[in-house]
Amino acid sequence: MNFRGGSGTSSGIPVGDLNAGRLTFNQADLGGGAYVTGPSTRLMLEDVIIDANSANDDGGGLFVNDRALVEMRRGPTGPTAPCQPSQSSAGITTIPRCSRLRNNTAGRRGGAAFVDGGELSVDFTQISGNDASSFGSVVNVRGTEDHPGQATFSNSLVFGNSAIPCFMPGPTPI
Repeated sequence: MNFRGGSGTSSGIPVGDLNAGRLTFNQADLGGGAYVTGPSTRLMLEDVIIDANSANDDGGGLFVNDRALVEMRRGPTGPTAPCQPSQSSAGITTIPRCSRLRNNTAGRRGGAAFVDGGELSVDFTQISGNDASSFGSVVNVRGTEDHPGQATFSNSLVFGNSAIPCFMPGPTPI
């Protein structure tokens, strides 16, 4: 397994699950928050916030590559209702329990995520404020010769991302 993000160098630390953590304010050429690659690599993100990361090229928040699998969701003890926006009443703001993929930027494609022959599954996640200069402010999916690439979103709240098409399928590999 190879997991890297922020500085763009391999940390050498095997990562399989991240619970109630944060990947914030990182910068890299690819995968500002996390770069996940390798055919046997699986990364589970539960109740995780990926916020304010940037990539010079692709995948502001996440870059999923080479048949790797990333699953991002609310933890098993969370409510079963889909994600909702924050609510304010009498000066108190209630933030619903969901993973968050927000305020990430990419210099080219995939503001929140770029999937390059890998798989991304997003469930019970708020996705907002992401931006990409070229395509896919939320996600850009591109297949490779070895894997078609796939991104699945369910029970998630998507709002306030840049005007570039939010979900962008990439070209079929030659």
